[in-house]
Amino acid sequence: MDGVRAQSKIYRGMGKAAQRIGLPFDVYRPSDATDPLATGNKVVSALPAHFTADGNYTKPNSYGAATWQAMLDGAQVAVGDYLTGDPGTFFIAARQPLLPILAVSCNRTVSLTQGGTSPVAVGWPASILVESPRGDLPVEDVAGNPANPSWRVLLPAVAGVQIDVADLLTDELLRQYIVNSAELTDLGWRISATQTTLLTDSVIHHYATVIRLIGKTITLRRQTKSGGANPVITNTDYSVKALIAGYDANLINGTTVTVKDLRVIVGTKDVNGNAIPTPAPADWQVIIDGGAPRSVVTVRPEYAGDQIAVFELQSRG
Repeated sequence: MDGVRAQSKIYRGMGKAAQRIGLPFDVYRPSDATDPLATGNKVVSALPAHFTADGNYTKPNSYGAATWQAMLDGAQVAVGDYLTGDPGTFFIAARQPLLPILAVSCNRTVSLTQGGTSPVAVGWPASILVESPRGDLPVEDVAGNPANPSWRVLLPAVAGVQIDVADLLTDELLRQYIVNSAELTDLGWRISATQTTLLTDSVIHHYATVIRLIGKTITLRRQTKSGGANPVITNTDYSVKALIAGYDANLINGTTVTVKDLRVIVGTKDVNGNAIPTPAPADWQVIIDGGAPRSVVTVRPEYAGDQIAVFELQSRG
């Protein structure tokens, strides 16, 4: 038996084992640098797969470990593919001959801007874990600021994109990171990055583009009252595309959404090109996923400019 036949038998055996103990995952193969999990990138539906820390079932995965051994039919996937299912999102980092398939668990979704204002990669699931508990000196260099955390980012190779020092990464929690070093290996990108809160022109234009490409459409409703003792209420709805940090449908189902749970970055115009007034607690509501309107209790503006507005909402059902 030669190596090719041995590899085929190994993959086939792993696929049969996954059929018994695995869970279904959809497989996506990125076709360009924008939204790798787009519907058009799906190449396999409901592929049985199982992920384990060491292959021997003797220990669970632990803190700070992003890599897993994947049990699945390796003939159905390629390096750089994403698998999404109930256990989470993974990307295939390596299919080394006669060895277990290496996968990386993704806990964040990132976009990348380099040397300008428009993102060159948008919506890529990645692993972002703490690299150093000490962090670095604050980029803002303001007295009393805590050190900025350092993070290790793992990401598949992105076609046509070469990541370099000083590039900007952002994630779906609306955190932003400056790349300190970037190494492209046969497993994908291994990046060291420092978190920062510095809002530069590049960051503003970056968010404006990401909102346009992959933003979630929500409704901001403004209520105006007229008529004295028995006022007539008029609703004006603004459909806006937004990036929402910490959003979870359970949080707005009859409970209070705290400021930290719902931070929103929106464009300054709605989907029809109309300007959006700054929301105020007295007469504004927010509607997400077609749910019930939630009264806006608190608005804490962080930034309002020509391209984007950043504010934090506290809402109550």
